[in-house]
Amino acid sequence: MLKRLSSWSIAIVVIATAVIAGVVTGAEAADSGDITIETVANRADLISDGDALIRITLPKDADIDDLSVWVATSRHEERKNGDRDVTSEFAQRANGHIEGVVTGLRVGTNEVTARLADGRGAWLTVTNHPRGGPVFSGPQLQPWVCQEGAVDAQCNAEPEISWLYKSTNPLLAGLQEFAIKPAKGAGGKGILIISGRKGKEKTVAVTPEGERACLRYKAIREQLLVRAVRGLGFDENVLSQIASNMRALSGHYDQAARSAASL
Repeated sequence: MLKRLSSWSIAIVVIATAVIAGVVTGAEAADSGDITIETVANRADLISDGDALIRITLPKDADIDDLSVWVATSRHEERKNGDRDVTSEFAQRANGHIEGVVTGLRVGTNEVTARLADGRGAWLTVTNHPRGGPVFSGPQLQPWVCQEGAVDAQCNAEPEISWLYKSTNPLLAGLQEFAIKPAKGAGGKGILIISGRKGKEKTVAVTPEGERACLRYKAIREQLLVRAVRGLGFDENVLSQIASNMRALSGHYDQAARSAASL
């Protein structure tokens, strides 16, 4: 049986069809000879904290070596004095896309331009918001109480990183907490861990000497501790729960000791 569509239903179908028809994908742009530029991790109008991951799709007949990318406060065909060249941030990544992280965006609108040497190009308006917002929900309601450690009125704070590991020991279930202090350098004698940075992320890599130290520790632990505990005949799940409770208590003790030291 046919049902009569209301005027609202017809309008929604027409709008949805128009929107779908108006979407241009990177592949379609490449086929048509156009350039597309888009943000990857978030909508271009919802960027915050001054950086954005941007993807540029070039026409099939274009070469990335002919690409220029800059950030400005307005749109214009050629780069002017005061525009910031960010071309070096872009490269063809392992996923096959031309991508780059544009940093240092001002609060408000930023015009990102991608242009080829032959004049073809595209613009993207990136709206950057403060780290602490607001982005779309409006300003904070006052009075607003910030958490301990906040560095400004928007309650921003320095990031805290917690390191967890998954043990191969059946007596240790779940993720385990531990603290590391990476040694900086290119590796070598006495260097077990190398720290670095990838964008805003902090990376830690184990050196070959560090890997050997871990394997040695594993063998000693198996010989002196794990075998002896297994010989007691206790249920491993019960021991795992006891160990988890002891770690939790130890963490609270350490926190209390650090707090007491600052009094």
